Amino acid sequence: MQTSKTDIIDKLRQDILGWEGYKAPTSGQRSLLGLCPLEGAFPNGVFPTSSVHEMVCASSEQAAASGGLITAVLSVLMKQGGDRGLDRP
Repeated sequence: MQTSKTDIIDKLRQDILGWEGYKAPTSGQRSLLGLCPLEGAFPNGVFPTSSVHEMVCASSEQAAASGGLITAVLSVLMKQGGDRGLDRP
């Protein structure tokens, strides 16, 4: 059976996500933070909470929008205890 280009690309994308540390949610164990469409924009529909996120802005308008996004995400995380997904010693 010959593998299509689409199948090869999909496999490579999944491999790269694994190398970057993204993990697919365990079946029936998907942990939603309540970020609605934002979570769906991330690989496997999971917002990575144990990661550093960087916002790069080219204008003051983009910086204001990024500030609002960061505030909204932090607000949701803080309502849930603030340390959800963080590794603790």
